[in-house]
Amino acid sequence: MYHPHPITWLRTNPRGADALLTVAVVVTAIAAHLWDDPSVAAHREPDPAWWTVLIVLCGTVPIYWRRTQTIVAGLIVVSAEVVAQLVGLGGAAFLGAIIAVYSMGAHTQGVRRTRAMTVITVMVIGLFIVGWIDGLSLLDEFISTGILLITSFLVGDNLRRRREHVADLAERA
Repeated sequence: MYHPHPITWLRTNPRGADALLTVAVVVTAIAAHLWDDPSVAAHREPDPAWWTVLIVLCGTVPIYWRRTQTIVAGLIVVSAEVVAQLVGLGGAAFLGAIIAVYSMGAHTQGVRRTRAMTVITVMVIGLFIVGWIDGLSLLDEFISTGILLITSFLVGDNLRRRREHVADLAERA
């Protein structure tokens, strides 16, 4: 009896893999948002409402299009994550943004990607400037978020370059 290997299935069904990833991230983010512990959460966090759930969905659902509309999906996800942080939403924090930025490194290249990453950088820096002006001590969060986003982009870009190199070697052979 043949049992397909899960990794093989994921590689041969990228849209199905993206759907599974999206569902997992959406469920995680919505659960974290709806059942956030109020004793741990920031005191300025709004109660879950239709508009807060909409922001969380905008920060996660576009992951499904991370291979086909990579730059648009990345900009939507990061924008929603920045808005979520500005209004003090609890939840999965920058999980969607990390996946989106990784995908931008792994599936795009060129001037459009550079412009999109510049916009993302400005948004994230702006978020932390606003937090600093509000009197929040966010240096540790700024550094950790920056390191996570930069690392995810570099891992994705490195993976894309390796795939291209392997394809070149296979073509030469």
